[in-house]
Amino acid sequence: MTGFCAAPRHQDQDEPTPAEEAATLCRRCRLDLASDLRRLPALHADLEDIPAARGGDGTGLPFSEPASDCRSQIRHDVTYWARWITDIRGDDAPPVTGTGWADRPVTVICDWLEPQVTWCSFRDWAPDMAGAIGADRARAAALLDPWVTKRFEIPGPDGACLDCDSGRMWVTVYVYAADHRKSFIGCTECAARWEFGGAWLPFVRQVVRRRVLAAAG
Repeated sequence: MTGFCAAPRHQDQDEPTPAEEAATLCRRCRLDLASDLRRLPALHADLEDIPAARGGDGTGLPFSEPASDCRSQIRHDVTYWARWITDIRGDDAPPVTGTGWADRPVTVICDWLEPQVTWCSFRDWAPDMAGAIGADRARAAALLDPWVTKRFEIPGPDGACLDCDSGRMWVTVYVYAADHRKSFIGCTECAARWEFGGAWLPFVRQVVRRRVLAAAG
């Protein structure tokens, strides 16, 4: 244990990000891994509906090769990590129904993996798992939604959620003018969400009010 999060997302940082106590992942990466596992089944299913760009390979029904490759990679990765955890935990692992992981639907495997995330975060291979699952989620999302989206955390005290005690607020910006979705600020833990536009000024006022109260206290 180095005391720092070793997930791939931190590799280009000038300063390392502290991991949670005795873990190899920081809190953000642990929560993202759990979130990615919850999102993957729907992404995996939606990829099947992406139309072919050029009519497939000419031997059958049209299909999107990038989407097919991404679906295969998702199944490979979640199956690999389920087998890995089962092998390590042995009799301590939650029971596996059926003949094993190979014939389990992606949604079943992800539903099994997600509760294991906290246990995984204390293992030296957890950053590899977080990187693989995160890459699968990002690739699937990019294929399903080619619009450029930027996300960043609001730093410092201002980034603490206004509605709950434990969440952090992230800004999601839809970059292209032709993308008509509203950019927003959302909490990582609760359902709090402030869209740019009508909810933006009330949000700013709440942040300023909190600063004033903190200074006065």
